[in-house]
Amino acid sequence: MQTIEHSVVCSDKAALQVVEYPGAKTAPLVLLLPGNGGGINRFKDVAEKLCGQGFRCVAMNYRGAGASTEGDTQDLTLHDYAADAATVIRQFGREAIVLGNAFGNRVARCLGNDHPALVAQIVLVCAGGQIAADPEVIRRMMDINNTSLPRKDRIAAAAETLFAPGNPVPDWFIDDNRSARAAQLCGIAMSATQDNDWQSGGSGRMLIIQGSEDRVAVPANATVLQERFPARVAVQIIDNAGHAVLNEQPAAVTQNLVTYLHKYA
Repeated sequence: MQTIEHSVVCSDKAALQVVEYPGAKTAPLVLLLPGNGGGINRFKDVAEKLCGQGFRCVAMNYRGAGASTEGDTQDLTLHDYAADAATVIRQFGREAIVLGNAFGNRVARCLGNDHPALVAQIVLVCAGGQIAADPEVIRRMMDINNTSLPRKDRIAAAAETLFAPGNPVPDWFIDDNRSARAAQLCGIAMSATQDNDWQSGGSGRMLIIQGSEDRVAVPANATVLQERFPARVAVQIIDNAGHAVLNEQPAAVTQNLVTYLHKYA
């Protein structure tokens, strides 16, 4: 499937790179928000499958990742990232199903709080933020984007931290358009934002998709959210998948997502 890249979608403070996966212009819009540091290429498998199921997908890179500019980073918070996402939704439609992966789950929930009229549904993939990961896992994960390390060591770091045991790391996985600077900005925004500003995700329904072997956003994160918001939160655990569940099990992710969206459309 061909992609159409739009490198100049401007928010108040930055120019944002987005990639549109073509679908009918009247199809429900899905906005895909990546993990820490960007990396919209990781949505390719799921986005193409969703478009084949009658959706229209747009993936957004954060400030400083890929072709997105840093823009104004003074006093940066998750509210700024939510505002960026809101601008992209307005560019492509009136509202969107918002899928936030890893760090993107924070942006999706902040968007649900700040701009509820733009959010049709929220889907959280690897919904961390409630239970801290093992610091050693986080330390090792940083090696993935350390370009001073040999490629084989970076692949090994990805296998150890992001993938379920035995699942292969795709050749392109560590070479997509993630950015250490963008990751730094994501960290600054996260640290500067109070949990109450984003944790609830607004007042609508949320689907949480978790890999059963996730060592970064451990599945117990989903349990905490479901217990906190029992009337609003549904959880699907994907077997044989870790933090890279979108690329390990794209068919299972898509099937669970489409079933949920058709149920609550």
